Amino acid sequence: MTAVLLVEDDPSLRECVVELLREYGCEVLEASDGAQGLQLLRSRKKPVDLVLLDLIMPGMNGATFRWHQRSDPKLAKIPVVVLSSVRDGDKSAKVLGAAAYLRKPASAEELLAAVRALV
Repeated sequence: MTAVLLVEDDPSLRECVVELLREYGCEVLEASDGAQGLQLLRSRKKPVDLVLLDLIMPGMNGATFRWHQRSDPKLAKIPVVVLSSVRDGDKSAKVLGAAAYLRKPASAEELLAAVRALV
């Protein structure tokens, strides 16, 4: 079973994405900010297969999460899809070394295509 970590502060969007991914057959872990996401990654015995990451969040934002993730050899190889509505989000995703970028709101087809492509 594919394990995905969703790091998203918007509860309604998080709920929709979690439901979609679970229907697709994924195990989904949820975090409302980067710090919580890192804690989940570090406490899990088996690594996740993919991280879906918002950029703008209260607390630890997506860029800071990504810096910490890339600095940790146990977490650095986990691919990240940036999900964001920020202007030039695709450029930010590239700077952060993300495997893909999806502009919010992404369609179910776009999201599942990204998951399929990266796991």
